[in-house]
Amino acid sequence: NVSTHYMAFAQQFAVTWLPSPRWDLSINPDLEFNMRNKATGYRSGDQFGLTWGVSYRPLAASPNWQLGVSGFYAYQFSDDHLDGAAVPGGFRLGKSAVGPQLMYWFSPAAVVQLKWQHETGVRNAPKGELFWLEFAFPL
Repeated sequence: NVSTHYMAFAQQFAVTWLPSPRWDLSINPDLEFNMRNKATGYRSGDQFGLTWGVSYRPLAASPNWQLGVSGFYAYQFSDDHLDGAAVPGGFRLGKSAVGPQLMYWFSPAAVVQLKWQHETGVRNAPKGELFWLEFAFPL
């Protein structure tokens, strides 16, 4: 993690279910195991995250458009440590977010996505409104 000057090991996978040509349900769970920052002696606790989305193609005549809702959940399941000792209170991260999303598919492998997510249940982290503009395309 370049911005916080420590390494982390993460395991994640993604699952998408298409129950019909108009519906798309996706989840992406991950586990992150953080290492100690050698310069400060601080080690953030390990955490679980889950990103999810549910989308629908409302216009049968224009299936390139998708409307939906997406969000995430993050939970730190071990305490932060400083020089090997647990930080008082653990300083465990916790937060979730949910909000609408709009997607346009240029092809089956190229999409632009706009979404807004409102954070809730935030603990030991900044709270805010997230605005995303994402592009995915094959190289």
